[in-house]
Amino acid sequence: MRKPICVLLATSALVAPLCSHAQSPAEQAEAAPQRDLAVGEIIVTAQKREERLNDVPVSITAASASQLEMRA
Repeated sequence: MRKPICVLLATSALVAPLCSHAQSPAEQAEAAPQRDLAVGEIIVTAQKREERLNDVPVSITAASASQLEMRA
């Protein structure tokens, strides 16, 4: 019983570092197209007054005008 556990632990110790090398996030990041996602100032009126997004204590989901028109 003790020998299989030792073999399992030794195998895990040798294989675990190989898994991290199998992924290459640097190559994936370079392959992804760069999009400019900068947005101007967002004004939230959910509490019946204008507030900056950083000052609102609730969860926010942003929607564009075209998305709102499609829902209506």
